[in-house]
Amino acid sequence: MGVSTNLFVTARKEDMFDLMPKLIKDINKWQRDWLVEYANRKGFYNPAMFLFRDKEAELNKHLKDFTNGIYSIDTQDFGSFRINFTVNGEKRNLSINHSCSCDYEDVYDGDKIIFSLGCWGLSHEIMMVVADSVKEFGDVYYQHNDYSDEWELLTGKLTEKI
Repeated sequence: MGVSTNLFVTARKEDMFDLMPKLIKDINKWQRDWLVEYANRKGFYNPAMFLFRDKEAELNKHLKDFTNGIYSIDTQDFGSFRINFTVNGEKRNLSINHSCSCDYEDVYDGDKIIFSLGCWGLSHEIMMVVADSVKEFGDVYYQHNDYSDEWELLTGKLTEKI
């Protein structure tokens, strides 16, 4: 069993229709901004040159991999989803569940949409992008490491640049 970084927003499951397109747009923007900055720093004229480089060439083997935004979203039952992307060499899977409102009842007893991500690498940065994206749908609670029982209410703190 791995350690996860978790976040939930106190939103109704019906909010998924508005929340998901906004979240996808915001993750893509964050990821592409990171890609452009990395490609520029490594001397590429533009991100397309970086993305379509010869990855097998010795010159390029040390470079970290990226996808140009989210490369897939999958679901088995439409009660939960998984967003897949690669940023800064990290292949990430963000899980989203809107059908388990009984989870974390001790923190908040009501409807919620839950986000979970393995706790390593850029997990904190990714979850702050998620938090900023979903804050308009309700209060946002964050748990950096589910090994602890500590949750932080982020609402109000998200107006500051994270």
